[in-house]
Formats: sequence, structure tokens, C-alpha cells
Amino acid sequence: MKRWILGKRGEIISPKFKFLLLLILFINSCIGENIKEDDGIVKIEIDLESFNEGNLSDLYDSITYVLLKPDSSNFLADPYKIKFYKNLIFIRDAFHNSIFIYDKKGNLQFRINSTGKGPKEFFTMDDFSIYNDTIWIKDGLLKKELAYSLNGDLLLEKVSVFKRAMFHKGNTFNLYYLNNDPDFDYRIIRKSSQDVIPYILRPDYLVNNIFSDPLGFQSDKQLNVYFNLPNDYKILQFDSMGILAKQYSFDFGFQNFKYEDRIELGEIINHYEYAEENVLVESITSFVVLDEGHMIYLRRNEQNKEYIFFDRYFSYLYKGKNLINDLDFIPIVEMPWSSNGEEVIYLLNTSKFMSINNLEEIQKREGLKSNLNQFLFENSTYMEEENYIIAFAQMKKEFRFK
Repeated sequence: MKRWILGKRGEIISPKFKFLLLLILFINSCIGENIKEDDGIVKIEIDLESFNEGNLSDLYDSITYVLLKPDSSNFLADPYKIKFYKNLIFIRDAFHNSIFIYDKKGNLQFRINSTGKGPKEFFTMDDFSIYNDTIWIKDGLLKKELAYSLNGDLLLEKVSVFKRAMFHKGNTFNLYYLNNDPDFDYRIIRKSSQDVIPYILRPDYLVNNIFSDPLGFQSDKQLNVYFNLPNDYKILQFDSMGILAKQYSFDFGFQNFKYEDRIELGEIINHYEYAEENVLVESITSFVVLDEGHMIYLRRNEQNKEYIFFDRYFSYLYKGKNLINDLDFIPIVEMPWSSNGEEVIYLLNTSKFMSINNLEEIQKREGLKSNLNQFLFENSTYMEEENYIIAFAQMKKEFRFK
């Protein structure tokens, strides 16, 4: 026998309709009081003064260390961007202008090298993107883009009209962040075979302000594309066709670096140094896209490093600052560098790792929630040299909505 419920005026409400009402109320509650949306711009207020000191165990269950193993002729010098695709790790080296490709255990598989300025070659690398089993490299100096297979074989090259730029390769389009090129009035361009669409008008004070973000354009499981706009408080969300769908604009209250102050300072003073001295948020230091949410990391100075974890609707799930590594007590104070969806990635240097004062004491502790001891045992021959480690921090189960 079905049960029916009376509405406020005596109307009969079915259980199915009641469920829909509850679902709407739940979705509205997800939006949160700190969020307001107006004409595609979602404004999110963040009170940094309300953040409490926290631990890495607030966010993560465990840590797995993987050494990026070198050989005599292939060693990372200046790793900058990390991407994950089909159980492979792709790392752009800014010094070598190369991409190093490793398996998930850190063994080098092959390397795509900068070889010259001629046909079928690239000399510099602004950025790289991976789409549909193809690695795309953009060379702003030579104004070309080159496509490689997952085995490192060159597939094609084509002309690119844009200078130095971060970019994302989509199905029928490319997105470019133009690094405040004075030849363009806008900061981001969507380019397809049919048209060119500009987004985000460039302020005059940012002309030629070159910026490169190690995360760059990021995609989620629904193929939305996100971009952390430099020198700003906006996260841009593009749909699967590369059309700008929403702008998430963050308000940090009196920790905002006011727009008028940015203009007044111009290039006279380093904005990052000014923001650090005055404990302001210059921009969002690191924005990470996860399978079921988003993470923001802010570094205002050495004493103020904040983490904010949101669900997919940008409602708060966690707020904390100056997180202590209580999982295995290795000081991880760097910003998040990337994500593979369920894990947040940190990039560590072996010489700094081995110079930790109480490393031997840490190894003897019981209940370490990492592979620290096994990692050090297996990689002892590499640890005294200048190499790099990826730390995979596994998100807590309650933040992974499976």
C-alpha cells in the first residue's frame, strides 16, 4: 500500500515527489552559504582567519614514494609539469626542453628530445598536452605544434600562430593561455577549424607578464577543462567543447591583493614579494582537479600555507593550514604538483630528502603510513645523487565518492 503525504495546503504529495523535493534541498545545501552565482560567475567567500592548524592525515590515508630513476644520459634537471596517462608518467623538463616518460615504478621508458630548428624538430617547449593516445608539444619560438605517439614516434607537425603559451588539446579545438601577449587583447583563446573565440580581457598592467603554471589546463572525468588564471582569483571552467561555462571567483576578504593596488604598483615592485610581505593572496598558488572534487593550496608566506578541499560544486569539505605530515613524519611542505584523480602529487628532491635531520629516527617509528623504509632500501644507490621523487598522497576514502 502506497503512503501519501499532505502538502502545506492539503495537496497530496506522492513519495516519489517527496524524494525529488528532498533531492533539490540536498543540492541547494551543497551550494553553501559562502557561494553566490550571478550570470555565470560563481563568487566564493573564503575566511582564511578561520583556518586551524591541521595534519596531512586530515586529507590523506597514506603516501607512496616513487623514485624517478636516471641513467647515464637521461636525467631530470628541471622537472616542471607532470601528467598521467595510461599508467605512464609524463614529465616536462624545462632545462632540457624534453619530455621524460616513466612507468608507474619510476623506470624511464623513453624521452622526446629537443633536437633543433629544422623541419620535424622542436627547439623550445612552451607546454605539452595529451589527447587520444597522442602527445602534443608546442614550440612558441618556431611557432609550431608537433604530435607524437605514445612510443615517441613523430606523427605530424603543423603551424601555430601563437607565441609562448600554455595549451590544451581537445577533440575539435585547442585552448591557449597567451601569457599576456601584447598582440592580443584577451588572455585565453579557443581555436578550432571554424573559428577563434577570445576569453578574459587582458588588463594593461599585465602586458608581457609571462607566467607558466606546472598544472596548466586540467580535465575532469566529465571532460570539463579547468584553468587557474594567473595573477587573479579566478578558476575558469570550460565544457567538453572548450566553451567557457563558468568562472569561479574567490574572495579572500582583507587578504585580497586589491586590483587598484596591482595597477598602481605596476612593474615597479615584484607583486609576489609585496604580497608575501603583507600576507596577502597574490593568486591561487596551486589548483588541483581530482576525480570527485577540487583542491586549492595557498602560500602567503612561510607561516601561512592553507589547504582547501571542495566537492565538485565548490562547497567546502575541508579547510586547514600548515599541515604536519603525521603519516610518516617526512616534512612535505611543497605545493601540490599534479594529480592522477585519486592521489595528489608532490615533487621532492633527493638531496633535501636525505638531509632531513632525524631521518634515521623517523624510519624506526612504528605505524608509518607510507612505503618509506622499503623505498629507501630499494633506492639507496640513487639517493645521494641529485634526483627526484614523486610522492603519491592517497585521498581519504570519505573524499572519494565512489
